[in-house]
Amino acid sequence: HGIDFLRRAVQEDAPFCCFVSTTEPHDPYVPPKAFLNLYDVDSIPLSPTLKDELGGKPEVLRRMQAVWQDLTDADWRRMAASYWAVITYLDHEVGRIMDVLRESGADENTIVVFTSDHGDMLGGHGLVAKGVGTAYEEVYNIPLIIRAPGLTAGTEDVGTRTSLVDVGPTLLDLAG
Repeated sequence: HGIDFLRRAVQEDAPFCCFVSTTEPHDPYVPPKAFLNLYDVDSIPLSPTLKDELGGKPEVLRRMQAVWQDLTDADWRRMAASYWAVITYLDHEVGRIMDVLRESGADENTIVVFTSDHGDMLGGHGLVAKGVGTAYEEVYNIPLIIRAPGLTAGTEDVGTRTSLVDVGPTLLDLAG
């Protein structure tokens, strides 16, 4: 739907806003097979915190961890491969959106933002998904990529903490 909208919008030579949202990459992580086949499941490293004991942590975390305690290392690797494959599929789809912008020339004056609402645990501390009360780096460390006219290409800042609360005002500033 986003691509269809963009194809129409770029022909009108007027400002537009296109918001594309997906339910992925949420569990149960079911990627298209072609994307899963890109990963060697057996070579995927396990989270270094997979076997962490959660003594002293909130009870809800210990209960969530108990749900997954019987998974094998192979199960955890398959889960990670499936999650990564879903993300690779999404990257492919974002590439299709960017192709439409490039082919039309609209990429020269279009602001593009890529972000997420949360990450997933993928075995970190023996947990899956985002869960409730999982105040861990795996959940809070999310992508925020902004491509806009006037911003230096290739600029990367992985050390500054930001908030999604800042995205709206930043976009309004960029749009003038």
